Amino acid sequence: MTRATDEQILRLIREGGSGREEGYRLLMEGYQQRLYWHIRRIVVSHEDAEDALQESLVNICRSIAGFRGQSSLYTWMFRIATNEALRLLRERHGENTSFEEVRSRLVSQLWDEAGPTGEEILVRFQEAVLRLPQRQRVVFNMRYYDEMPYEQMAAVLDSTVENMKTNYHYAVKKIKELMSK
Repeated sequence: MTRATDEQILRLIREGGSGREEGYRLLMEGYQQRLYWHIRRIVVSHEDAEDALQESLVNICRSIAGFRGQSSLYTWMFRIATNEALRLLRERHGENTSFEEVRSRLVSQLWDEAGPTGEEILVRFQEAVLRLPQRQRVVFNMRYYDEMPYEQMAAVLDSTVENMKTNYHYAVKKIKELMSK
């Protein structure tokens, strides 16, 4: 079975009726898993990722009629998911909690979830990613895991391509430094 195009999905959703349900089903099949993993890499815990994904999907469904196509559907959805994941982090860890405190909690949570059978090198790599400044971490995840082009990353984060390249470069450099310790 071939995957429906974004245009087909949008057409079905906008047509209404029975096509609307099919459009939403195709949207979920095409993007739900990628959005989940993108969110999970930001918030770490499965439960938080599920919560942020649910809110993201509600926001996507609620506002898809206003999607103007100035970016790809994928980029638009990733922006919503990224914002929701970051909102959830602020909410769960407190608005006044320092980034260092949040990062420390996430690293601790990562080691707890990995348990004694976790492959140490993989957990150390994930810990290095978590130790990046938030912007670099999000940029690194989108480029490394999601293989997102810099242009899409810039659209998701409302930034420039040059800024994305710089953030990614510094993220890779910091990860290498952290992994060599």
